[in-house]
Amino acid sequence: MKLNFSPLLLVLFLFACQKNISQSAESTKTHNSKLNSTNLKYADYLNKYANPNYLYIVTSIEQLQFNGVNFKTTPDNILRIFGQPDSIIEPMYDCGPFSEDWQGMQFFQYFYGKMNYIVYENSSEVQNVIFTDSDILKINEIDINNKMTFEQIVEVLHLEISPETQENKIIIYPFELQDEYFILIFKNNFLNQFDRYEPC
Repeated sequence: MKLNFSPLLLVLFLFACQKNISQSAESTKTHNSKLNSTNLKYADYLNKYANPNYLYIVTSIEQLQFNGVNFKTTPDNILRIFGQPDSIIEPMYDCGPFSEDWQGMQFFQYFYGKMNYIVYENSSEVQNVIFTDSDILKINEIDINNKMTFEQIVEVLHLEISPETQENKIIIYPFELQDEYFILIFKNNFLNQFDRYEPC
């Protein structure tokens, strides 16, 4: 069946397409502007603390998920999704953000297989993960897993490798946690582990 479009309909169709393209471009521009503002806001911090030998990404902790669960959530939510942990311990750190002496509150570690959460009051946060084949880490709406190589993850996260880059770590700086950061560790060039650096 042959379709006939009047000149007016064709003009309206082209106008709508152009409008969608313009809106998409403006949205991308706004997103990039926000990322640039974030990087500028923490430029002094990164210049002081960031290791130039490692690639890094600055984001919000709210943009990080592990297996569909926000990195920072509640103990009730963890128990609802994952059930009872394999084991629970009190880490009893001497110092740092999860030290009972420093913070004046109790901290617990919930262990689920090869991952663990630090749990306190009404909060729980991912602390360490050794990736299994079913695990998915989401960063800024981008899924990565242990089947991906260092180069593939660099590409999907839009990072750039320099001659000084060491191909075994990518640092994630959540801008809410200026003195803490997360580390993606690679083994045999594949994603292997997620760890958390906590100053003492």
